[in-house]
Amino acid sequence: MSAPQTLSCIALLALACLAPAAAAGSVPRALRSSGLAPARAPDAAAAPTPESLARDLAAASVSQAEPALAPGPFASLPSPAAAPPAAAPPPPSPTWVTSYTNLTSFLNPGTAYAPPLSAAQRAAAAGLKDWRQGTGTVSAARDFQETGVQTLNCGIGYLNPHFTYYYAGVSATYYAAGQYCGMCLNVTCVDTVCPHAMLDYALFMLVDSCASCEGDDITISAPGLGNITDVDYNINPVMKLAWQPVACNSLITGGIRLWPSTQNNQYFIGINFSNLKELLTSVTLSGIAMAYQSYGYWTINTPGTPIPISAPYTLQLTAQTGETLSLNIPSIIPLDLGVNFS
Repeated sequence: MSAPQTLSCIALLALACLAPAAAAGSVPRALRSSGLAPARAPDAAAAPTPESLARDLAAASVSQAEPALAPGPFASLPSPAAAPPAAAPPPPSPTWVTSYTNLTSFLNPGTAYAPPLSAAQRAAAAGLKDWRQGTGTVSAARDFQETGVQTLNCGIGYLNPHFTYYYAGVSATYYAAGQYCGMCLNVTCVDTVCPHAMLDYALFMLVDSCASCEGDDITISAPGLGNITDVDYNINPVMKLAWQPVACNSLITGGIRLWPSTQNNQYFIGINFSNLKELLTSVTLSGIAMAYQSYGYWTINTPGTPIPISAPYTLQLTAQTGETLSLNIPSIIPLDLGVNFS
């Protein structure tokens, strides 16, 4: 299979908005499903290196039962008792910001003017000091159908109704050859242009790399950006965002989805797995280990030699948590596997 083309900065999703616990009585205005707070403020900001991100993501992939985020540079997203009902974000509102000249972070204003913060915003800011901070842009596409992201770098075959509106792309540093495709970013606006900066949060699924992003910059879906920033995405805004990597498992329901490559033949098999509660570390098809590719597919490639397996197949999936799922599939076609990780 040929790798899906790189689109310049198309971005991600998520439908769980998190309200800082320190902001007692202050609830974000739309798509809120939890009262979880950002992690406590650290003594020093974490250095944005691929190694530290890999460590953080490994920790974030483990589900936690505690109803609060654990301390540390990054933390798991606890799983709620039930996922919130799927709902589309609201369309652009007449109250949204439609023009601005600032690109100033409340967390690092420098010499620029920053409006005074409310007590709730000051409390939230203390917990954001260790989050990644970068420039945020909006995706060109306004939304995707459930299989509309297959042409993006992660090749994801299925997005549930939450993530069709909340998806993101990251710089090459954090895309890391696709190994974090399917994880989530917990995102909030820290720019002075945002009327409710640091009070509205949402989870966006990583589905793409962003060619114009550098370091901690990200690009996110238009509906998601509008909902957490109150800025009209039709003006293609650029603003300061803070984010942290977290597990998506609290918003994933149903079975893992199998999506085959259109290039499959007797010498090549490619499969994308989506709707995962945990990221995969290995895949075995009828006893043959599959290799992960930067475009989001697990593959077996034996040029000139037919692959020595046939239907029905045995499939073994292993998650970062160490949990393994073993099942039989009748053929390599689009499938809901009917099972998922814990």
